[in-house]
Amino acid sequence: MGDYAASGGYYISCAADSIIAQPNTITGSIGIFAVLPNMQKLFNDKLGVTFDGVKTGKYADLGDISRPLSPDETPDITKQRKPWL
Repeated sequence: MGDYAASGGYYISCAADSIIAQPNTITGSIGIFAVLPNMQKLFNDKLGVTFDGVKTGKYADLGDISRPLSPDETPDITKQRKPWL
């Protein structure tokens, strides 16, 4: 695998006897459901940026990188994950 590889390229490679990747190859989306970054401290403390929002529903801003997930949001996300059969 070269500089970048995605799960499709990795999946195709699985039939091979060996998978060879460069030490700095970035391979994404293998078994990853979602990445929900929390950039609140970066925005607030480092950049001095704050956010005010208006929501149309309880989860309308789910995944907003300007705040962490609330305790009631995390179980809702993990319930949606289905194990591989």
